[in-house]
Amino acid sequence: MSHKSAILTLNGPLEDVHIIQRLIEKGYFHLCTDGAYDTLKKENITPHAIIGDMDSILTKPNDCQLIFIPDQEQNDFEKALQWLIHENYSDVHISGFPGGRLDHELVNFTLLYYYSRQIEIYAYEGNQLAHIVKAGNYTFKGQKGDIISLIALTAAENVSLQGAQYRLESVTLMPGSRGLSNQFLEETVSLTFSKGKIIVVVPYEHNI
Repeated sequence: MSHKSAILTLNGPLEDVHIIQRLIEKGYFHLCTDGAYDTLKKENITPHAIIGDMDSILTKPNDCQLIFIPDQEQNDFEKALQWLIHENYSDVHISGFPGGRLDHELVNFTLLYYYSRQIEIYAYEGNQLAHIVKAGNYTFKGQKGDIISLIALTAAENVSLQGAQYRLESVTLMPGSRGLSNQFLEETVSLTFSKGKIIVVVPYEHNI
């Protein structure tokens, strides 16, 4: 199966247009929820496809594919994730993530966690990239002093972190704040763990 990557733009504040443009340059398929289309057009960005019930578009577009899903029991973010998984996309890069309402943001967070079992998820906000990772070996890039945070979603076992200000050596990282706001000491930080799931937050510029 070939590797397929997608950009997904949600109907949140688009403070990261430059990130979207860099991902577009990589040739990724660009999907947006219907509420994000008009915002993208104001930035002179035309996605490949729009998904949702089309209730948030001011003018019906004729310059991209329309994926009409009227189901009101799921929000457009979940519809988009399900569609990308069905279409065998390997990873998705999400912008416009903040929901503007606390309940929306909490639901979106649970969707990130739930669907990360089926697709690699990257979320962008400001100058940061969040990547949900499962047990394995990972390398992240940055400059000395850049922030790296490890946010355990489940008990993560045998966690080792090298190249950061606060090193970890085969520890169990529990959900909580222990891994928050560490810093790069070197240009490369390596992470390994044997069980669990962690959100890693790093500067997007060196990891996109």
